[in-house]
Amino acid sequence: MRATVYCRISKDREGAGLGVGTQESDCRALAAELGATIVSVRTDNDVSAYSGKPRPGYQALLADVEGGRVDAVLVWHTDRLHRSPSELESYIATCEPRGVRTYTVKAGPIDLSTPAGQLVARQLGAVARYEIDHARERMHRAKQRSADSGRWKGGRRPFGYEADGITIRESEAALIRDAADQVLAGVAIRAIARSWNESGSTTTTGKPWELHGPRRVLLRPRNAGLMEHRGEVIGEAGWPAILEVEKWRAVVRLLEDPSRRTNNTNSAVRWLGSGLFRCGICGDVVRADKAREGKQTYRCKTGSHVTRGQKEVDDFVSAVIAERLRKPDLGELLADGSGAGVDVEPLERRAVELETRRRQLAEIFADGGIDQGQLVAGTRRLDAELAEVREQIAGAYTGTALADVAGSPDPGARWLSSGLDLQRLVLDALMTVTLAPSGRGRPAGWKPGESYFRPETVVIEWKGDV
Repeated sequence: MRATVYCRISKDREGAGLGVGTQESDCRALAAELGATIVSVRTDNDVSAYSGKPRPGYQALLADVEGGRVDAVLVWHTDRLHRSPSELESYIATCEPRGVRTYTVKAGPIDLSTPAGQLVARQLGAVARYEIDHARERMHRAKQRSADSGRWKGGRRPFGYEADGITIRESEAALIRDAADQVLAGVAIRAIARSWNESGSTTTTGKPWELHGPRRVLLRPRNAGLMEHRGEVIGEAGWPAILEVEKWRAVVRLLEDPSRRTNNTNSAVRWLGSGLFRCGICGDVVRADKAREGKQTYRCKTGSHVTRGQKEVDDFVSAVIAERLRKPDLGELLADGSGAGVDVEPLERRAVELETRRRQLAEIFADGGIDQGQLVAGTRRLDAELAEVREQIAGAYTGTALADVAGSPDPGARWLSSGLDLQRLVLDALMTVTLAPSGRGRPAGWKPGESYFRPETVVIEWKGDV
């Protein structure tokens, strides 16, 4: 008798955590008792028979049966094979016409070629399915009780918190706070992910951050000390917040805004002026390119009207911006209606008051104090005012990129040390840069080995009252 052995790691009650090696050893002992020759061993590690995920080892087992290469299947228990009735029926349909029997270490032989054997297999499958469904029900109830009480539901350590899910891990919380400020300042999530990776930060599983990883972290209600259950915020949680509630709402509002560019076509931009600086002849934007000698340059996008050395232009523009940001009238640059100077605290108190009144209105309806029409009308009025208040709060938090730089002790140094994304946002908020033709010949006083760069050909127009 030719046999294939199937082994699968499981955390189920029966054989909980039983390793593949132990299962295979037991099955080999069973094969010796039966006088069977093992022609293949198929295994699946960490793939549940109930999850519905593809199981390569199981598929190879079916191929052995369909190909007529085996006469029997040896398995530690039937629940290593199936937890789904439909999958069991498919297995029976594969084994029955070929007369392939199933032998188990724990449940004995199962002859799927007979009605009695099929009945036993179906009964064992039904019991296994019941155990899983019952375990899931208990787990959901436990999580619901935890959610109702504001306690952590357990699971993988959340980024920003220790393994208990309650104590803040300050090194990670600082990254979350900084990322929230950057999002509100207009910095792209991909830039934040790159910054986190460069700083040596990893996910709680020790892996590098993927492009949208920080976005998923910032969208979590737990950052604001809120309890989420099945995708809905159901109240305050039992752990401290990393972000103020309304600031978190402002971040979520920005990240979920459909107009926000999630696939920024400038993802490969490496230079300050690419797509921002303009040609002094045709007015089109310039692009970064390499000259014949390998030097990085800015060239007109539609023609060869102007060509400038990228480093010289970027250094000049950077110096001009840093000098402007250090002037004492910098605060005037923020008077753009973006919410600067708004006192957020009273607005946050009003938002809490409106949310409380909304809950109280629902309780009055439940007690029979008002009818459904009054509940709907009152809820609409409160929701409208709450939306207006939250809009004001979001506007106060959602500053310009310039405001993020201006809030530092040395705005000029802050800008010079910022990432390219933030620098480009500030540049675009402050000025328009046009590269004029440089004319022929070398500049006066030029010496061999020096650059031909002429600062006067970089025309800077300040925006607004800057």
